[in-house]
Amino acid sequence: MLPTILIVVSLIAAIPLLARSAAADGFIRDLGSLDSFSHARAVNELGQIVGESTNDDFRNPRATLWENGTMTDLGNLGGGEAFANDVNEAGQIVGASLDASGYQRAFLWQNGVMTDIGVPPGASAVAINDKGQIAGTMNGGRQGFLWDHGTITDLGTLGGPPVYASGVNNAGQIVGWSGSTSGSAFRPWLWENGTLTDLGTPVGFTWGQALDINEAGQVAGFGFNATGSARALLWSGGQMTDLGDLGGGISLAFGINDAGQIVGWSATAKSEHHAFLWDAGVMTDLGTLPGGYESTGDDLSNAGRIVGQASGSNAAPHAVLWTLPPAPVHDIAVTQAGASPLSAAVGTPIYVGGWVMNQGTQTESVDVTVYAGSIVVGTATVQDLAPNAFAGVSLTWNTSAVEPGSYQLRVEAAALRNETDLGDNTLVGATIEIHPLIEAMASANPIDTDVGMAVAFTCSKTDWSTPFGPYEFAWDFGDGGTAAGDTATHRYGASGTMTATCSVVDASGGNATASVEVAVYALPSVTAIADRTSAEPGTPITFTATPTGGSGGFSYNWGFGDRSSGDGAVVAHTYTDAGQYTAIVTTRDSAGGVAANTVTVTISSPTSPPAPLAAHAFAGSTATQVGIAVSFACMARDGTQPYEFAWDFGDETGGEGAAIAHAYGLPGTKTATCTVTDAGGNRATFSVVVEIYSVPTVAASVDRPNAGPGTELTFTATATGGSGTFTFDWAFGDESSASGPKVTHAYPSPGRYTAIVTVQDPAAGSPRYTIGLTVTISEVTAMATLATTSAVEGDTISFAAVASGGAGGPYTYHWEFGDGATGTGATASHSYSKAGTYTPTVTVTDAYGASAENVLPMVTVRSPSPTIQPASSSPDLTVLMVLGVLVIAASAAVALAILRRRQRRT
Repeated sequence: MLPTILIVVSLIAAIPLLARSAAADGFIRDLGSLDSFSHARAVNELGQIVGESTNDDFRNPRATLWENGTMTDLGNLGGGEAFANDVNEAGQIVGASLDASGYQRAFLWQNGVMTDIGVPPGASAVAINDKGQIAGTMNGGRQGFLWDHGTITDLGTLGGPPVYASGVNNAGQIVGWSGSTSGSAFRPWLWENGTLTDLGTPVGFTWGQALDINEAGQVAGFGFNATGSARALLWSGGQMTDLGDLGGGISLAFGINDAGQIVGWSATAKSEHHAFLWDAGVMTDLGTLPGGYESTGDDLSNAGRIVGQASGSNAAPHAVLWTLPPAPVHDIAVTQAGASPLSAAVGTPIYVGGWVMNQGTQTESVDVTVYAGSIVVGTATVQDLAPNAFAGVSLTWNTSAVEPGSYQLRVEAAALRNETDLGDNTLVGATIEIHPLIEAMASANPIDTDVGMAVAFTCSKTDWSTPFGPYEFAWDFGDGGTAAGDTATHRYGASGTMTATCSVVDASGGNATASVEVAVYALPSVTAIADRTSAEPGTPITFTATPTGGSGGFSYNWGFGDRSSGDGAVVAHTYTDAGQYTAIVTTRDSAGGVAANTVTVTISSPTSPPAPLAAHAFAGSTATQVGIAVSFACMARDGTQPYEFAWDFGDETGGEGAAIAHAYGLPGTKTATCTVTDAGGNRATFSVVVEIYSVPTVAASVDRPNAGPGTELTFTATATGGSGTFTFDWAFGDESSASGPKVTHAYPSPGRYTAIVTVQDPAAGSPRYTIGLTVTISEVTAMATLATTSAVEGDTISFAAVASGGAGGPYTYHWEFGDGATGTGATASHSYSKAGTYTPTVTVTDAYGASAENVLPMVTVRSPSPTIQPASSSPDLTVLMVLGVLVIAASAAVALAILRRRQRRT
C-alpha cells in the first residue's frame, strides 16, 4: 500500500469515521466509491474532482476522477495502487502510484494517459498549477521538488528532512513544510524564485505546516500551540491569523481559494470532527452526510464547490461535494471623475469629484480619495452603499498655494476586504490647468533670419483675473535693442541665437514675461563650379552650387548664358553651339537672403582625335646571366605628348624612364613590360622577353703534369650552368693552340709550360672564364756508377743508377754488362768470368716509356795471380766502392725529388 503523502493525511485517517452521523444540512452530496471507501482531495473550476477509492481495510487505493456524476479509475503505473492529489483547470491530474517494481512514482495524468514524470522514486506529485508546474516530494519525503516540463528543481530545506511541498500557484510560489535544524519541530515555508523562507508561526506555537496557497499569495495550514492543540492558520500580508474552531479546541486548514475562503476540519463541542468553511473571520460548520458525525473539507473552488470526505448512515466514509451559495463578491469601481472649471487662475476654487459604484453583492463602505497630480485634494467616505448602487463624491480644491501648471485628475476608491478586481478602483480624469494671474505669449516671424533682415515680433496676453487692462508692453531683443508695444519690427546686425523677451503689465500691477528665440544667420554666399570648363557642342556639363551662411532652405536658379535656365543645387546643361558662356546661379535662403556667382565655360568645335597611343620596347640582349645588367629601351608614338614611361621587369621590381638598365637576381624567363601614358591619360604597353641564366661553373685538368718531349698529353675542360652551350679555346704556351672541351698536345722541347683554356658562354654579355694548367717537360736522364773498373776474374762488381726527368717514375732499369749478360733494377751486381775489357751500359725508362742510356766506364778484368792475403781488419775496398756509389746515387735522387716538388709548387 502507498505510504501517506502528508502527515496531515495520516491525522485525518486517524479520525474514527465509522460511527453513524447526524442529519446533514441538505447541500452535501455523496460522490460514491469504486470500492468501500473514497476520499475527494481536489476540485477545479470545471467541477472535476480527484481523489482515491480503497477497500474495506484501506488497502489497494485507486486514483479516481469524478466528473458529471461518474467516478472513474485513472489507472496506475503498473504496481496496482495510486492516489490522485490535485487537478488544474486544464484537467491535468497529479498524484502517486506504484510502478511494476514496487517503487512509488510521481505521475501526471492527461488525456487518459498516466505518465511517470521522472523524479527519483519514493515520490508523490502533490499539487499542479495552470502552467503545468508540479510540486511534491521525492526520495521518501527527504526532498521537495518543482517539476517544470521536465526540469526538476530541489527546493531545499529549513534544516533537515522530511521536506514536503504541498501547494503551488500560477506565479510559481510553492508552500510546504520541513524539518527544522533542531529536528524536533516542523516549519512552514514559502519557496519563491529559488529562495526558501520560513513563514513563522504565532507566538506560543511550536511548529506548523503550510498546505495551500492562492493566487494572492495567501497561505492556509495549521500549527500546534504550546498545549499541543492543532490550530488552523492563515498567513496573509505578513500576518498570521488563528482561524479558531467549532468549539472543540482543535482545527486544521487544508485548502484556500482566491477569495480567501478556507476549508478544513475542526473538533466540535460534542467532540465530533466536522468540515468547516472559514470566510472573513467566520467559521461555519459544513456538517456531514445524513446519519454521520465525521467530515473533512480538503479543497474548494472559486465557484463555491468544497470537496472532502464525510461519514453517513453507511459505515464507510465517502468522497463528498458541498455546493455553497455563490461566495460574496466585494467589488467597488470608480465610474466617473470630473472637475470644474478645468482652466483657472491661481487661487480659483475648483470643484473635483467622481462617482463610485458597488459592483459586488454586499453592502459596502469605502473611502474615496481625489488627487490633482500628486496633490491629495481630500478623502470622502461613502457609507453603506448597496449592491449595484452609485454614490457621488464632491470636494473643493483650494488652489491659492498651487504652482501654475497642469494637474491630472485622479479618483481612487480604497480596496475592499477580499476584493480581487482592483483594475477599476482608480479612474483618471481630465487635466486641470492652473494659470498665473496674467500670462504673456511671444512670437516672431520668421524665427530663422539673416543679418539685416526684418523680423516681426508679437506679444499677446491672457488675463485670468480682474481688473482687465489697460496693458503696457515692452520688448528687449537680446542684442541691446528695445521697443514698446505689443508688436515690433527689428533687424539684427550680427549672427547668433537671439532671445527676444516681451513683458506685459496690467492695471493692477500684475506682470508676466515671455521669450522667443530667433536664429540669426550670416548673409548667404554661393560658389559655382562646372565639372569641365571646356567641352564640345553636345557634351553635358554638370554645374554645382555650394552655399555658405544663410538660414538654410536654399533655392537655386541657373542662367546658362544661352537663354536657357535650370533649378537645383546640381544641374546638367548641354550647349549646342561653340562659344564662351557665363553661367550664373542665384540662391535664396528661407529668410529671403540672396547670393549669386558665375562660372565661365568654353565650347569648341571638335578636332580630329590623335592617333591611338602605341608603344614599342626592346632589350639590349635577350639572354644573359644573373647579375649582368640588361639595357632596356621604350619608344612611344601618336597619342598626346608628353609621355611617361614605367617598367615592370617581371621580378617584382620596376623603374621609370624611356631607357633603363636592370640586373636580375634569379635565373628564368623574364618578361619586362613598358607602360606608356600620354598627356590625355591614355596607355599603351609593350613587353620583351629576356632569358636569364645562372652563372656557369668552369673546371680544367691535364692527364699528367710532367712528361718528356714528344709525349702526348690530354687536356680536358668542363662548364655547367649558364645557357648550357660553351666554347673552349686552348693556348698551350708554346705558340700552339686548339679548340674543344677535350684536346691533346705533345710538347717537343723540355721546359715548364702554362696551358690556358678560355671558356665562353654564347649568351650575350656573358664574361670569359680562363683556367691555367702548368706542365713540366723534361728529358729522361740517368746517373750510374760501378764499384770498380779493375777486377779479377770471378770478382763481383756492384752497379747503381738513379733516373730523373721525363714523366717521372716508376722508372725501369736495364743493365748490359758488355759480356752478353744483363740485369735489372736501380742496383745490380755482376762477375766477369774471363779476363778482358768490358763496357757496361744502363737504359732507364720512365712511366710513359721515354728512355735514356748511360755508358759506364770500361772495366778491365785480369786473371788472378797467386798471392797471400795478409790478415787485416781493414774493409774490403770493393765494398767501400759500392757503398760510395750508392750514397752518391741516393743524394742525386733526393736532389731530383726536391727539384720536381719545387716545379709543381710554382
